[in-house]
Amino acid sequence: MAGESRVFHFVSTWVAPAPAEAVWRVLAEVEAWPDWWSGIESVRSSAPSTDAEPQAAQVVVRSPLGYRLRFTLELTRSEPPRRSTFGVRGQLRGSGFWAADPADSAAASDATDGAPVTRMRIGWCVVSDRRLVRLLAPLARWAHGRIMAAGSAGLARRLREQPPAGLSR
Repeated sequence: MAGESRVFHFVSTWVAPAPAEAVWRVLAEVEAWPDWWSGIESVRSSAPSTDAEPQAAQVVVRSPLGYRLRFTLELTRSEPPRRSTFGVRGQLRGSGFWAADPADSAAASDATDGAPVTRMRIGWCVVSDRRLVRLLAPLARWAHGRIMAAGSAGLARRLREQPPAGLSR
């Protein structure tokens, strides 16, 4: 479509120092993302999902390049605590996924005590109608990497400091 950026394909890998159930619980609290994920300015969630209306959340991200992106994530499929897919609409449009699998704690740099570790893959396939994003497209991979690295570090910190209720480590 005219006025859109090229398609961005991003895949990030996070290693979280907790079992997949704990990771799922933290990620499911979307309105709390700004508390632990630097770069996420705000998240406003819709009502919990039903068969007729999937859960959606309006997200505002501040790029390390200085601009803001506003978009809606709409959960399209959920297989707790292992996988989910989502649609993206707004200043970003497309789709994404996240998938969680147990990781070898001995191989994970953040887990040295043998505690459960989850390896997550988060993928995005999006375009943007923001003129600034189109102009700065060569820097988009770097900016995305910075935001996702902040999310990975923030999630690990959150899981260590405030484990979800009902899950002991």
